[in-house]
Amino acid sequence: MPFEKRPPRLVPKGPPPGSRVPPHRVSDNESFDTLALKYGVTAKDITLHNFGTSDPAELNWYLREYVGCRVATADKHNWRFSSTAAPGIIYIPERAAPTNPALASAIRLIDEFSKRGGSGAFSNLHRATIASELMARVMNPSLINQGQAGLCPSAAVVYSVARNNLPEYVKAVTQLYEVGRATIGTWELEPGPDLKSYKLPSTARMAEADWIIMSSIRDSENWFIDYQSETDRGGAWGGEVARWLRKAGYSDVQEDWNYTMNKTAANLQKADALYAKNYQVCLLIDSDLLSGKNATLSRPNHWVVLASNITTNFLSPTSNVAMRVYTWGSMRSLPDRPMQLDDFVDYYYGYVAAKY
Repeated sequence: MPFEKRPPRLVPKGPPPGSRVPPHRVSDNESFDTLALKYGVTAKDITLHNFGTSDPAELNWYLREYVGCRVATADKHNWRFSSTAAPGIIYIPERAAPTNPALASAIRLIDEFSKRGGSGAFSNLHRATIASELMARVMNPSLINQGQAGLCPSAAVVYSVARNNLPEYVKAVTQLYEVGRATIGTWELEPGPDLKSYKLPSTARMAEADWIIMSSIRDSENWFIDYQSETDRGGAWGGEVARWLRKAGYSDVQEDWNYTMNKTAANLQKADALYAKNYQVCLLIDSDLLSGKNATLSRPNHWVVLASNITTNFLSPTSNVAMRVYTWGSMRSLPDRPMQLDDFVDYYYGYVAAKY
């Protein structure tokens, strides 16, 4: 049972002065944080406007008594919003206005998807789970994670789409679940029946919202061999990644990569320059750069997305190199240890970059 404390002085029920009309009706997968992002205020603004407090125990009392919350969080410490809360009303300060229309649209699409109910084309995946995972990902796209599946090219493209067009990303995932096909730009995704009936094992360590779109990309793009399990080969070379980005609506797609020989510092400098011009830049590397290992013979086996400018002196082979990249559901340092530029490029095989 969540810990509650009755406030010493209760605020009156009903809309406080300066509330937006109509009020917000809470639903599954929402929180004070998601409402804050949706309406362009802080979570504290909302709690103080409604309840005159930000004390967690007092908020729990108000959530149960005033909002009608009866569903606890997973750790049982707090009440959470749900579609069953009655009356389920939260008042939003009048000055609030959506500061990110794309985010507000994505949240609305997830809400609508969650409320429709029913099973989907992917018979072993779950609507409520996908809705919850999508909500977390529109707040933080770097949570998108390939897990144990060899789907890093798909992960890089999905992350890029989510960063640049949240509603398009949400529509693709929800349409795949509900009807078994989706469109991103001019890119038509329609996975086969084997994939749609596959039961993702827990050993895959992959969210359903990530699996449904990454696996669908790989299966839709295979012209002969099905992709139907997280143990299947899910990789792609740079030409295919470039083609996916074009179909997804990106322009000026530039690629300079090689799968037999590593690339040079000049190539890495060009990737950095494109990032500075707001291109999405995917780097092809040896994953040993992220594992603390030194390879006797490196190989191109992993795609990451550049998330910062590259710190180095590109004209000095002994200069240390550092950058931040998206990979495996988080932002990470690349390389994961001090490394000189001439050593780094031994593990580096080029880039694919595109403008949205």
